[in-house]
Amino acid sequence: MRVVTHFFRETNTKSAEITGYVQTTGEQPFALHFFTESQITRYISFIHSQKYSHIHMDATGSFVRKFNGQKRSLLYCIVFKDGDDPSQIIPLASAVLCNHSVQSITYFLNIVRKSIVTIADKFIRPSFIVIDFSPAILNALLQTFNNEGINLHLKRCWNVLLKTYSSEELFAVTYIRFCCAHVMKAFSRSLKAAQVKKDTRKQIMHFFAFILLSMTLDQAMQLLNAVIQIFGDPYNTDSPALLQHFLNIGLDDSTMKIISEDENDGQQQQQELDPLEEIDETKISSKAIIHQSPFNVEARKQIPDLVNLYSSDKSIPSYVSKIGPGQLSNAIVESYFGIVKECILRDISRLRPAQLVLNVSQTSAITGTDNESIRKSARQKTPNIKYRSPPTSVKRIAKKILVPMGKLTTPRN
Repeated sequence: MRVVTHFFRETNTKSAEITGYVQTTGEQPFALHFFTESQITRYISFIHSQKYSHIHMDATGSFVRKFNGQKRSLLYCIVFKDGDDPSQIIPLASAVLCNHSVQSITYFLNIVRKSIVTIADKFIRPSFIVIDFSPAILNALLQTFNNEGINLHLKRCWNVLLKTYSSEELFAVTYIRFCCAHVMKAFSRSLKAAQVKKDTRKQIMHFFAFILLSMTLDQAMQLLNAVIQIFGDPYNTDSPALLQHFLNIGLDDSTMKIISEDENDGQQQQQELDPLEEIDETKISSKAIIHQSPFNVEARKQIPDLVNLYSSDKSIPSYVSKIGPGQLSNAIVESYFGIVKECILRDISRLRPAQLVLNVSQTSAITGTDNESIRKSARQKTPNIKYRSPPTSVKRIAKKILVPMGKLTTPRN
């Protein structure tokens, strides 16, 4: 790996501020951060060209072999989609980590942040970062991009919904948005862990999909009130009819009109509540995060049954803290992983780190070609990367770390 790092630094003659491709390496635990100056420059241009910019971050396994005595190695990637063409997925930075704690991921993100400041003389932040349901990635991004924790971020999102910020204040921080598919999967796993019956779980997931489609906080609260009436009140005789009423509706945006047309006790109670108040973001409490969330506090105010169903030592999952119009997916970074796996690595897994870096360096941000060109070239019959001969310059400098030139004797070797 050291030879490959030296090779990229010696052969890189175009970069002025950030040289080479491999920026940081570590052995105990193993860590590898790799990106180029051209990737950082492309990212800065992308952010400047978008009013509401989105970047995506995720991690995947099976690319790099497991190291003895260390945890499973994962490939972390930050990507963005520059243009309307589905193939224009550009990687900002990548890392192979065996330590998946908040501190390890934060160190990787700080290296990326420092490089952005080096190029632009200031930190260029995106409007939104789309992630899966990983708490470690969530906390690491909040610490690196906003220098805050999840508590403060929830309060900030609440105040955004109340429109208490000016345009300058909104663009001064980055907001985290969850991938809808990952949110649905995480919620489904929670129901399964609670041993909820399969039929009931499907019905609850149907309601949860409606909540994800909510465009206002009032809509989400009214839907949550309907969930409590159906599944939380054993004396409600209208529960089957109300449940069937929602199940017969398709899951599209137009179905949310039913919320404003449904006149029930919950809606009358909603009109009698006091207006929502701004939250003090500087207030620090020792309570658990789930009980400090302004979304959960407001839900208990509007739906008194929640107080009876859940005591103070229990948590109420709140997934309505996502802001901004529409719902987002992390399919972009998943597509990038697919390109690397199928087109770059030719479905070969468990590679050495040096092999992974040498092959991933051929992606669009390094070579100047787009991902569609990579796909077309991959459709042709090309040698397997385990057997093909590497470039002459790499042979000379990194002969010992590359794969054998000839055919391997056994599949295991």
